[in-house]
Order: sequence, then structure tokens, then C-alpha cells
Amino acid sequence: MANPERDRLLSMGRAQLGDGRAKEGIDSLLAALSISPDDFEVLQALGHAFLEEDEFIKAESCLIAAVACAPTLEQRANCYFITGWCNLRLRQPSRALKFYISCGRLPQRALEIFNTPALITEQDLTALADVQLDHLIELFYMAGKLEGALSLANELKARGDALKTNQTLARVLPSILRALGRHEEAGRVYVEIQRAGGLAADYRPRWADHHLARVAPEAALQLYRGDRERFAIRRPPLPVPGPALARAETLAAEPMGIDGAYLSAEVASTEAGAAYHFEYGYAPDALTFATPKQDLPPPRTAVIRQRAHRQFEWSPQCTQASWEKRRVPGDAGDRETYVLRLTGPFATDRNQLNGMGAHEMLIGIKWNRVPETPSDSLAATGGVLDLRDAAFSIVARGQDFKLNGSSLTFWAAHWLTPAKGNFGGQWALTGAPVPDAALESGDWWKTTLTIRNAPGAWTYTGNNPAEQGKHAQRYRRLPLNFILSQENHPFVLSFAMDDVRDPPNGHVEVAEFALRLRNPSLLSPASLCKLRLGPMSGDDPRKLTDGVRGYDEHLWTSAANPRFPIEFAWDMPRPVGLTHIQFVQHPYFPAKDVEVWADLANGEERCLCAKSLPALYPHAGEPPHVIEYLPPGIEIVSLKLRLLSGHYAEACGLEAFDAFGTGGILKGDGEPCSVTEELTGLEPGAPLHYRVVVTEGTRTRAGATRMLPRPADRRPVIDSAVPFVRNDGPACFLVRANAMGLPTRLWAKLKRPNGSVMTSPESDLGCQPTGRHIYLIPAGLPPEGEMCLCAENAEGATELRVTWPITATGREIAENPLVKAEPL
Repeated sequence: MANPERDRLLSMGRAQLGDGRAKEGIDSLLAALSISPDDFEVLQALGHAFLEEDEFIKAESCLIAAVACAPTLEQRANCYFITGWCNLRLRQPSRALKFYISCGRLPQRALEIFNTPALITEQDLTALADVQLDHLIELFYMAGKLEGALSLANELKARGDALKTNQTLARVLPSILRALGRHEEAGRVYVEIQRAGGLAADYRPRWADHHLARVAPEAALQLYRGDRERFAIRRPPLPVPGPALARAETLAAEPMGIDGAYLSAEVASTEAGAAYHFEYGYAPDALTFATPKQDLPPPRTAVIRQRAHRQFEWSPQCTQASWEKRRVPGDAGDRETYVLRLTGPFATDRNQLNGMGAHEMLIGIKWNRVPETPSDSLAATGGVLDLRDAAFSIVARGQDFKLNGSSLTFWAAHWLTPAKGNFGGQWALTGAPVPDAALESGDWWKTTLTIRNAPGAWTYTGNNPAEQGKHAQRYRRLPLNFILSQENHPFVLSFAMDDVRDPPNGHVEVAEFALRLRNPSLLSPASLCKLRLGPMSGDDPRKLTDGVRGYDEHLWTSAANPRFPIEFAWDMPRPVGLTHIQFVQHPYFPAKDVEVWADLANGEERCLCAKSLPALYPHAGEPPHVIEYLPPGIEIVSLKLRLLSGHYAEACGLEAFDAFGTGGILKGDGEPCSVTEELTGLEPGAPLHYRVVVTEGTRTRAGATRMLPRPADRRPVIDSAVPFVRNDGPACFLVRANAMGLPTRLWAKLKRPNGSVMTSPESDLGCQPTGRHIYLIPAGLPPEGEMCLCAENAEGATELRVTWPITATGREIAENPLVKAEPL
């Protein structure tokens, strides 16, 4: 709705700026902004006004805010472009590049910076080139300035430092040459880089093999087959399904404010179509309420491994990041590969102060943008991930690194579309941090976190309305079970800092990620569909649907010089509603023209999809995940995949083919699955009795009935305090407490041997109605004794007495079942 006062102040501000009255113009625009806090025109005008006054930090803040409410992509790109220039003036070239690359839909705008001397000095350009010349090459390449990109690539090559430049050259230079039509030269350049010792064979960028295949296809096929044998990583067999008995174990619950609760349980089944629900009430013999039935999640048969430039896209969140060559021990022995090096000091992010407190994101992890989908996607399992009980592994080390009291945690998130409000919910696995020694010892460690769907292991990250105002609405609490079962946002590793303190500092190097998770594909091993048709030659057709990514021995590859079409067909156990299908391209011998046909439930045969798959992502070196969304109402009884051609005549293949939809039957594997349910609208103060029930057809199995004492008011709740010893640091406690929705303070009172009482500094527990972990480090804590934990908010105070022994060695007193870490 138009606001005359806003329009008057905006016009006045622009006129005052035009007349050279900068201070008056800025005051008028600030007054207009107070009327319309999310107004793109006002924010953009104010950003330009601060630019005129060389107030680059203020200008950057205004323009970033303008990006969030820009009505068009072009206006958003322009704001990103100018924000990048602000960072150049602040001598932050690496950060500037991030904003330039955000102009991806209008890359020529980013290139103007290099052709406008009035905007940038030669010193600035030199600083940029010294930091990340490969990004400049990509900007020229994206804008179609191929000769300029080739010139910069040759400049990088001329520097002669093979260990630092060959990874960039192998990724960029052959692509530029191929875009110029110089395919043979592209292949020769790659071979030259290989002979110079640029890349380890098992970590070759995949598209380099494409160029090699164009020049010497027989040699490429031989090299690929040899690598599969030499660098095959033998995965342990998946667990054998347990007995055919349902598992229904009711676990501890947590209060959620005075009128809500989080229920937890473990369920399992080896039957198809099993479901679970919770029953609850205010007396053990009157469980009169029930939650809706939910299908048991599919088994954890999807396995995804990521190494340098494979599968995932890594998004460093710090200002200094680079790819370096290192020797890393692992499954295939001591090997030399590229790792991502992240350098501090890391900043302090205040966006979640009323939840988990101050933090800083180390790295974001996602798959590349999927063609024909609306956003960045975690596409390994059809666009969303089911992370319940997933095993997340990271191979990393620190160098001269200190956590300074922080801890590295895993974040999960779900982001709703603009039509539903355009906000996201995020939870941090604060009950299972990466051990201190895995980062501070200087050695390579492999840490595996079990992403347990249990509220007692998590902290809702919260937001910060006091400083962000309306922008804080982008972070809102969504149920934990919903977040973990439908992860659709890049997940991150973040340093949790509790209260604001010195951020972590030093260097962190990351070599590998892996993820074992649930596979919802209707063609997965857990489905009851039957492979009716497959080629007689080539690899086992079941590799197409086994859910394994990042392992060359699990690629499906045809026989040499295949004859087309190559066909696969699957019969469904019953009609299913198909929503979308997914192709994961072969990294070395990609398929090209494909068709997908289906026998519909009404007897009709229909072609659902006919398309040409790209060999690589545009402007990137990765084979794509291609998702094809189908019109609603398609019900099928069988599915057929036809490969009509390949990008190379010597061989053809895919890494995976999956189908997703509704109505499928997924057979359980007997492994326990953690489930939760969020309840609201409960009677304040009334004890809650609850149990979980598993249904298998006509059979049911109920867990034991448990009771949750519930608070009658909003005084804080202190659940537990687990003693820890930080690596080369003081003894402390990992406290689990609930602020019950009000701003809450937490501290400790410790009785000294001489009888005096010491009080620790207060910590801010936030103001969320759900539990939170916080590290409490009382100074002078003796090896054993008694302590009183105190928490207080506007409705009262709570105390918890804790006795402990604290040993002198070891990160944790009790082994954390959610964390497995060992040096390599």
C-alpha cells in the first residue's frame, strides 16, 4: 500500500543528494526507511548515498538488505555487484568475488569492474588476482570472454607452481579450449598437467577425463577400468536384517514450553508398509489422544562419499579458503589429494542469539544446482534427504588451530518456499560435537556423527529479532522430525560459541565427507519392485538403483562400443503415483539421449520423458543430477529406461537412475529408527503419559507407557550436566537446560575447600521453549566435588546440584554414543 509520507521523504532525500546535501539526504532516507523497513527503493537509495560518503560498511549493509527484497533478478544482481565493489574498497577481495559470482544470471555486470578504471585501481586488480585467479577466469568464461579467460589461464600456468595451479588448470583450461573448439589441444593440455604431477589419479577432476576420452578414447577406457580396480574402496556389507519382530521402544520426552512436549521413540520392522504413531493422555490408563500414523522410514541403503571435486559442492563461509595438495591417509592407503583449507580468524555470527547463541559457519555442503529445479538442491535422493539416523563422516585436521571454547557442530535445515512464507527452520546437533582432538591435535582424524532423531541431542538455532528486526522472521522453529526427514537446504558445519567470546582461530583442512542415509527411491533395494529387463553385457544393472554415489565400482557402465538402445525395466508390486525421476550422470562415459516409458495403471503405455542429458554442469566440472518433474496424477505399474546414445562411442553409462512418488512399498530392515513427535495445546502442569505403537498390517506392538512431568509455569528447567575435559583446556560441563520461552541466565555456585562459595560468570541461555546445550566452564573446578547450577528468568529460578569426578585426560568423561572419532 502506498504511503505518502514515505514517498515524500524518498523524493526529498534524492533531491537533497542531487543538490550535494549528503547529510540531509541520508537523514531523509533513514526517516523513509523507518516507515518502510523492507522497501527496496529506499534501501537501494540509502546504499548509494552511503557510497557517495565512502561509508562502505553502511552501504554494504543496506545493499545486502535490498537484495532480500529486490523485485527482479536484475535489480538483485545489480545490488550484489555494487556490494562486491564496496568490499573491494574495504580491501576484502575474496569476499568481493563471492558477491560478483552471485551475479551469475548477469555475469557481464561482474566483468564491468575490470573494464572501468574509475571503479577499481590496478592495485585492487592485482590483489584479486593474487587471491583467487581461478575465480576471475571463471567470470570471464561465464561471460563468454573466452580469449580473455584463456589469457588469464595461461598467466596462471606461467607461474609454474604445479602443486597450487594444476588443479585449477585441469578444471578450467581444458574447458576453455573445448569451448573454443580446440578439443585435441584440450586433451593434450590435460595430459601435460598429469605428467607434471598435478593430480593424483583417483582424484582427477571428472571432466578432465572427458577431454582425454576425446583425444584417446581407448586409453581413457583402459585408464578408467584400471582405476576402478586400483582405487576401489571396499565398503563393508550392510547389516543383515534382524528378526521379523516389530520394535516399539518408548524413550524419554522433553517439555516444549508449558503447553507442549517432544516425544521420542525407537521403532523398527522387517515388514513392508509398517507404520507408527504415539498415544498419549493425562493418566496411564487413559491414553485418549493419538498422533497421525506415519510410515516407518526406508532403510539406510543410500551411501554417498565426497572427495575433492566429487558429488558435493563445498561452500566455505570464511574469508580465506583455498584448495591445497596434501597427503591424506585413508581406505586406499596414504594418498596425495586436494583438500579445502579454511583459515581464521573466524567471525562471530549473531543471527541466532536467542537460540544457540553466537556461532560461525565453517562450511556449507550441498550438491550443485540441479537443472530445471527452482533452487539449490540436495539431489542425491530426489531433492530432499532423510537424515534420521544418518551417519555423517568428515576427514579433517587443524593446523595451529584453537577452538577457544567453541565446538564444531552439524546443522540440519528445511527451507519453505516463498509461497509458504519463505522461511527456514534450523537445528544444531550440539549433543554430538566433533571432538577437540580431531581439530587441535594437528593430525588427520575421521569423525562420524550419528544424526539421531532425538530432541535431547539437538538445539534449535533460534534467531535474533533484537538486532535483525523483521529479517529475523526468515528463521522460525519447525519440528525436528520434519527437518530431519525432509532436509532440502545445504547442511553446514558451524562453530557453536555459546556466549560471545574469542572465536576459533588457525587453519582447518577438510579432505572428505561421507553420508549413509535413508533411500526413498521406488527402485531402491528396499522396494519390492522387480528388475524385469536389463542388458546382458556391461555391469550389473542393479548398480543403477543401489543408492551408492562417489564409488567408481558402483557406476553402471556398458560394454565397450555398445549397441543402442540399451533398455532396463522394473515392475512395481502395486500401482504407484510417480512425481519425479532422477538421472545421475556417469563421470567418465556419460549417456546422452534417454527416454523413460511407463505402463500406466489404466493400461496405457506413455513416454514420460525424452531428453538429452548434459555430460557436465554448465560452467562446472561435475556430472549433473538431472531431475524431471512429472505432471500430477500419473499412476504406473512398470517403468522402462531406454539409453539411445552416449556422448562417446566407446562406452556409455549412468551413476544412478531413481524414481520417486507415493504409494510405494518399502520393506524395513529391522534396524532401529529414532522418531519424534511435537505436541502442542497440552494442559499446563499436567503430567503427560505416552507410548509408541508400531503397526504391521493387522498386528500391533506397543512400547512401555512413560510419564513426562511437565512444568506448571515458565521457570527454567535444568535437565542435566555432563562433565567434560576440553582438549588442553579446563574441565567443564555440557549443560542441557530449557529457557521455557523467556530470556534466561545460567551460572554455577561452587563451594571451595575453605568453605567459601565461588560464583561463575553468567551465561545467556537464550529464550526458546526447547532445550539447549551450553558449555559451562567454572574457573578453579577441582577434580571432584559438588556444584549447584542456577538458572533464572522473569518467572523464577531453578537449581540443580551436581557431583562429579573429573579425570585429567580425555575429551569426554563418558563415551558419547553419537560420536565415533579416531586418528587416521
